[in-house]
Amino acid sequence: MFVATYTGGTPNLTTFATVLDASHQTIAAANASDYVIATPLTNFMLAAPAMLKASKA
Repeated sequence: MFVATYTGGTPNLTTFATVLDASHQTIAAANASDYVIATPLTNFMLAAPAMLKASKA
C-alpha cells in the first residue's frame, strides 16, 4: 500500500487499500504512519540545501 502512497498520494493509498479489502484500522494506521514519517522527511529535504549552504558560510 505504501508504494501507492508514493506514486499517487493518500487518495491512491486509500483506493489501493479498498481494492485489497484492508480493514479500516489498517488504512488509518497506514495513513497515520505515512504522515508521521513523510512530513518530517519532506520538511528536512526541503530545508537541507539552505542549512548546508548556511553552514559553509
